[in-house]
Amino acid sequence: MSIEAPPAIQVCRHLGLANDAAARQDTPSTDHRCHLWQLQDRVDLTHQSTYCFTAAHRHCPWLSVPPAGKRAADRHLPKGKIAAGSGAMAAVLAAAMLVASGAGPGGLAGRLRGLSFGSGGHAGLGGVAAAVAAASPDAAGGQSVKQRAAAPGPRVLAAGTLTAAALSGTKPLDSVTTLQAATGGDIAAGNIGISFSPKSLSEAGDGVTVKIAAQPPAGLPGGPAQFSQDGSIVDIAVQNAQGKPVTTFPDPVDVLFKYNAADLAVAHGDPKVLTAAYVIDESSPELENPLHFPIGTWVFFPPSNITLDTASGTLAVHTQAIGSIFSVVSAPVSYARTLRQAQLFSSFNPRNAQLFGTKAQGTTLQVVEPQIGTRVLTRDLAGDSYAYIEAKDLGPVYPAASTGT
Repeated sequence: MSIEAPPAIQVCRHLGLANDAAARQDTPSTDHRCHLWQLQDRVDLTHQSTYCFTAAHRHCPWLSVPPAGKRAADRHLPKGKIAAGSGAMAAVLAAAMLVASGAGPGGLAGRLRGLSFGSGGHAGLGGVAAAVAAASPDAAGGQSVKQRAAAPGPRVLAAGTLTAAALSGTKPLDSVTTLQAATGGDIAAGNIGISFSPKSLSEAGDGVTVKIAAQPPAGLPGGPAQFSQDGSIVDIAVQNAQGKPVTTFPDPVDVLFKYNAADLAVAHGDPKVLTAAYVIDESSPELENPLHFPIGTWVFFPPSNITLDTASGTLAVHTQAIGSIFSVVSAPVSYARTLRQAQLFSSFNPRNAQLFGTKAQGTTLQVVEPQIGTRVLTRDLAGDSYAYIEAKDLGPVYPAASTGT
């Protein structure tokens, strides 16, 4: 009588121990790390049970988050599900993606391998996948596949009529639209809309062209911000009839994002940490860059200019300057710790910064803004003071150790 061998346990090939990628325990363990893309990311025990130690590991959401220039590992995900994310500090996805704007591999972003400050690595990825799916039109019953296929392209609406219901589809669409100053107008381009009042165009004259480039390539933010290249990101350019750029407006312009699954993925399923940011480039007006940050710097819109409505799944931006890429970003509270005695500076700019003093090695600080040049704006948890520190002098802090010094 032959004895049938027990079925082989199917374990994800990317699972290994922290100090040995080729070795692992036979059951879920806190000693395990995900070595996908060489991250060495912590893996939540529930996620290990749901994916890593089952045949479902080929459907792990993390496999769809490749670094720039790489393809999703093991298999392709259906379009519109968990999409490629990026970011430098709040959820580092791969060593190849860790060069922050204006900083080399030795900067803060290059040191934060395998950390996810919002959740401690793969923690709750199964839940994140469920949350993202629940937020998608399919799961919510908002649109069937047939309805999405028939979704309209970019549209022009009467000024002041833009609502969440006017935003169709799950991603932004390319659009070129001409508006008249006398009437203004609202533009709905996929899951993004822009509202121009007549007053906002009063100085630009008739024949204003609004160009929306959907999901343009963008550099990685350093610091707490993350964005997804498959998320709600657009490059908006406004020109008058003579082709001259129009970057400031006498009356605020409203940009309405209906955040999608990719935006939620980089927010670990929590829409409350979503906000909006823009990227400084050659076209950025003085109003958009009063501190003269370097080109490529990501800047959060002021909270007073942002309205997040989780009931409708929208994020609205109120702005009088448009000169670059706008994006939905995840901005959880993030912390860093000094790797050595670190100098405190008054500015990101080495040419005019004053030296405030120093912080001892091992001091925990809150990271306030995306990395600017080679420096990071930090907040002292004890004294509630702010200072810039060289990114190379900072290292990551897990959420459990995010308080105190």
